[in-house]
Amino acid sequence: MKNRKAAGAAALAVVLSILLTACASSPGTSGKLEIDPEQTAQADSAADSSATGQTEEQTAQPETEQAGSGEAPDTWTGSTGYRPGRNSFFFRSGKYKYTETDYALIQSFHTADYGQMSVEEFNRMVMDWDDEEAYHRTEESFQRIFTTLEEEDALYGFVHGTLSNTWDECDRRHYETCQQEKNPWHSGEAYCETYGDVFGDEVLLTGAYCDISYDYEIPDTSAITVEQRDSLLENIDKEMQTFLEKQDAGKLKDEKNMEKTLDDELGRILEKLEGGLAWGGQKEICYYWDSRYDEWDDSKDWEDEEDEEEKYTPQEKYDLVLKALKPDGYEKMSLAEFNRKTHAALSEYDEIMDISYLYEMVLMELEEEQSRITNKTDADVKFLQTTVSNSMDEYYAAERSLYARKQIDPEYAVSINASRKEDVYGDEVVVELAEGYYSFTYHILDADKLTVAERDKFLEDVVSEVQKRVDNADRGQKLDEAFLKKTIDEAGKAAGNAYIEYTGCTIDYMEQYEWD
Repeated sequence: MKNRKAAGAAALAVVLSILLTACASSPGTSGKLEIDPEQTAQADSAADSSATGQTEEQTAQPETEQAGSGEAPDTWTGSTGYRPGRNSFFFRSGKYKYTETDYALIQSFHTADYGQMSVEEFNRMVMDWDDEEAYHRTEESFQRIFTTLEEEDALYGFVHGTLSNTWDECDRRHYETCQQEKNPWHSGEAYCETYGDVFGDEVLLTGAYCDISYDYEIPDTSAITVEQRDSLLENIDKEMQTFLEKQDAGKLKDEKNMEKTLDDELGRILEKLEGGLAWGGQKEICYYWDSRYDEWDDSKDWEDEEDEEEKYTPQEKYDLVLKALKPDGYEKMSLAEFNRKTHAALSEYDEIMDISYLYEMVLMELEEEQSRITNKTDADVKFLQTTVSNSMDEYYAAERSLYARKQIDPEYAVSINASRKEDVYGDEVVVELAEGYYSFTYHILDADKLTVAERDKFLEDVVSEVQKRVDNADRGQKLDEAFLKKTIDEAGKAAGNAYIEYTGCTIDYMEQYEWD
């Protein structure tokens, strides 16, 4: 899921301030969560360890372990914060990885019967809030685990569900916060996305995203099990998910009203909360709608591009672009595969080398009369100017078709100059007859079976046949737009096959020269 908004940021900032103040006043603490240098060294040496060798029993996860999950950040900045979805402090540091000891600690909590333990018993086992030294030692391990455990890990759901709930509940009891903030908070999410297929690529079309958070009370932690607590919290997330999925697209687009509707629904769900949990009275909702663009946005950071231009000579740009875009045997590749790979190469931004920008610069350079690209072949130039360009047009046409929910075909533009050889007193003279500009559209019927070479040949056949018919028109033939359109229609239909077809043309202009 992309482009998530943080839920309840203001409220969480208040919580962070209160907790930091409380920690500063607690005996044996300095107001900061200090990290032992030796532990950091251990973390660096065991950065990506997944603690292999765990038993099947240790990795088995009850279905109730998804409550309170949150996505692990990809990069860390070195600051501390209060993260929605985790309900816990976390450190952001590029080298601050969990250790094998940290992983073994969470494994020790993931027993076969932990779900049947009372919340009171389980929470005290995990983070005894009355044991200052042990509490902070476990807290530091949790900070590393929560921020750097891979989402694919077998214990990820347990950590970001069960342990997340426990950590927040123990935080409140350990730090002795004010009465208003004594209740633990749970954070969840609901989202609804639609996707489409573009030459085999899965493309996000729309997304509706809702972050939820609320506080809750456990009147008697000895009377409710861990499994029961996690299940109750997870069910609230599920109810919000079901509610969101039932809304139609028209309502989902209206962010302001939808957020109010979701807030009301969350309140309704929380008011009926029972079974050992009670709503604490506070809640936060953050909702937004994401609708992907349906037109290509080629806006760029021109300052970065200027630096890119100075980095390479025109010849170096040309060589780099060819290497990135022209695979061996591309002619026999299916159009679907080639278009996917071309789009991926031109869409991927690299701080060292932006192929998309270099490609645009190479095309401009090739148009110059005195091009500084000297080591080139006609075949390679044609590949860059037509094959790659057409593939990108096709990709974006397919993408726009999904967004618009109707067929939008790629377009190929052509300029035409009609001429005829005439005999003038024995000399063969080329006489210019007319000039014009037109474009035609085509539809790809089966991109998996159509090869790149066949696509290119279809376009070439249409263009060459139109040019030939105009050049060889009878002397009395009027070379106007009507004649050109008829010619293009006939050439286009004749060039098609079972995998690609001509769908129409547009004449921008056609001017016939008058000779006295």
